[in-house]
Amino acid sequence: MISRASAERIGDLKHVVVDPAERRITAIHVAGRRARARLVDWGAIVGFGPDAIVVDDDAAAREPADERERAVASGHLDLEG
Repeated sequence: MISRASAERIGDLKHVVVDPAERRITAIHVAGRRARARLVDWGAIVGFGPDAIVVDDDAAAREPADERERAVASGHLDLEG
């Protein structure tokens, strides 16, 4: 994942956060620069390709907002297959 504003690497896609009721991706878990879990809301992504995911700026990465997001970021809740 790269920030368009700074051209800095934010991290790598680790997991996706899915809203099962809506059947859609709501956020992605980013692993990399920081030791603590960071998520980027799906709506904050401005580019998605085979080499990189692009967001407007570094501020797009945030802390998990609830227990489900913390479980995804810790690897305790993951998609099968």
